[in-house]
Amino acid sequence: MDFWDIYYDYYERVKRFIFALVKDGWVADDLVQETFIKVQKNLNQLRDDSKLSSWIFKIANNLCHDHFRKTSQSSKREQVLSAKKEFFQSLCFKKNSNNIKWENAFKTKSDYCRNRIKPFWFFLI
Repeated sequence: MDFWDIYYDYYERVKRFIFALVKDGWVADDLVQETFIKVQKNLNQLRDDSKLSSWIFKIANNLCHDHFRKTSQSSKREQVLSAKKEFFQSLCFKKNSNNIKWENAFKTKSDYCRNRIKPFWFFLI
């Protein structure tokens, strides 16, 4: 089967499918493009032409799940970095000549922040 025939037959359906999952037009366009790149690269590995449709939609579905996995990891990473930055800034603003304010700031933070800052406590005093 010719790639361009597949592309013209399935493009709109794949795009609607992906958009229904990601709800973002730009991301959907990127994932559709990635889907058809994978289809083109691996078309010779398809054994049964009757399963072409399910194969294409499986590729699209897997790419969507990869996208969600990446975005959730990056948002978690951003949350952690934001919490660390906030914590260090609060320590810097509360620092005084004595370490009482450092300790008070340390006690008021969440368990997550305290566990992350303990290894560096020696350097902060």
